[in-house]
Amino acid sequence: MPDQSIQIRPAIPTDFDQLCMLWEVLDEHHRQIRPDMFREPVGARRDPDWVNNIINDADSDILVAETPDKLLVGMVLLIVRQPPDLPIRISQPFVEIDNIVVSPSQQHLGVGSRLVAASKTWATARGHLQLQLTVYAFNSSAIRFYDTEGFEPLSHRLALRL
Repeated sequence: MPDQSIQIRPAIPTDFDQLCMLWEVLDEHHRQIRPDMFREPVGARRDPDWVNNIINDADSDILVAETPDKLLVGMVLLIVRQPPDLPIRISQPFVEIDNIVVSPSQQHLGVGSRLVAASKTWATARGHLQLQLTVYAFNSSAIRFYDTEGFEPLSHRLALRL
């Protein structure tokens, strides 16, 4: 059963250091599995100005999961995307989940599901009809999570190593 004492709220600029700690969880997961693609950054995990722009832009946000003692244990980064208007495709804006991460101590306790639910609320409040995300094929635990949340495959992005 999800911990109801954890609150979901929009991030604020003073959350930056805790957001970077959460991003490090995500980044380290990727580095361990694909060190050929991901490296450890020098300095901050993300640029503070970039984070503030995400927080302050009407078409993006970061929602955080916060414990009563003000510890951030999860976050989701949301960005409104507008596909190009093409003669063969109906161009409908959607909300992309760019990053979602839950602290290891809070995984499998409903925090991720609450972040997805808050993402749905954020998107529908802005009139959007779809959430989309990209997940690496090697991230089987994330794929299982998204499947339980009702996400369906939309496309397959393939790579050929040369």
